[in-house]
Amino acid sequence: RKLSKKKGPKNSSVSDGMSAARALGAGVESLEASIDQFVIEIYPNNDRVPALMQHLPALRHSPDLLDTHLEPIVSGFRHIIEQLEKLQDEKIPISKSFKERCETYLILFKEMDGKFANFKKGFMSKDNVHHFKGDPKSGWSLVRLPVDITHHLNEAIYQSIGNIFFTSATLYVGNSPEHFMSDYGSYTVNESLSRKRYPSIFSYEKNVVCAVDTSIIPYNYKDKEQLSTYRDHVNKAICTYSLATNGRTLVLFMSQSELNLSFRSTSRFFRDHDILPLKQNGSSLEEIQEFNRNEYSVLFGVDRFWSGVDFPGPTLSQVIIVKAPNPSMSNPLIAHQKMWDPHFFHNTYPIYGKLKL
Repeated sequence: RKLSKKKGPKNSSVSDGMSAARALGAGVESLEASIDQFVIEIYPNNDRVPALMQHLPALRHSPDLLDTHLEPIVSGFRHIIEQLEKLQDEKIPISKSFKERCETYLILFKEMDGKFANFKKGFMSKDNVHHFKGDPKSGWSLVRLPVDITHHLNEAIYQSIGNIFFTSATLYVGNSPEHFMSDYGSYTVNESLSRKRYPSIFSYEKNVVCAVDTSIIPYNYKDKEQLSTYRDHVNKAICTYSLATNGRTLVLFMSQSELNLSFRSTSRFFRDHDILPLKQNGSSLEEIQEFNRNEYSVLFGVDRFWSGVDFPGPTLSQVIIVKAPNPSMSNPLIAHQKMWDPHFFHNTYPIYGKLKL
């Protein structure tokens, strides 16, 4: 603005810079409006968001509709990138710090432009899962997942490396590695393949007792009365078994809502018996540390507590798994496989529950 009031050889460059800056500001406002409009257009009126974007009412009639709805956003990114590139011109008399800031924005906008362009690929195809999560008011995300990663693994790893060690408690299901090898591409390598299994150093048969409580009424979410009785049975069992071990118990749930209901119903009981009730809260680092410190405690968890946490010593003597961990049909990958594989429920679905268990 200061330079625009002066006369001289830089005047035309100043004018170009002012135009680019104004166009940039208008472009950002327009892009923001386009993104908001996109979410409003695709969000279902009944607030029920399906696991797959291709089942959204606004998108389900044609694979081209996602591209159509995203076009104003992609155009908005391109417009902003164009203006930021203009401001990078050496002739534009902007201070070095402003040019550096614009360069940073340029990198970020190019990255976002690339992500939106990539997101559109393979919509409604067998090879990709497109998922919308959230709502227009409280925040949302767009996710594209590849279903089969075997060719990526082959190109990036297998054809370049001679020997690979896979370490996990879930490489074998029913004493067979077939599922793991199918999912992670060992069958597709071009080189000769040999494999060796190293046994677990922990003897589960000698150190673990597993029991199934058959007194609990079957789970049936369609019958409200039976569901209420089922929850009462579960809570009574959790209290009984946890009291028998003076806490030292990890209780695993498949959903946060079921965890919260059970925690509210049993917390008073545990406190009355000097057992500290704890429940997962986000990453739950504080709860994990407290559970490790306090031997007489019960920890309720979902998600990450199914794997990847370790409680050495006497603080954990018992794990209660409330319900068979079959994956939810609202899981986008599960919904996608169900749609494309007619034998999914018979051949593949049971394996996911076994792996988690």
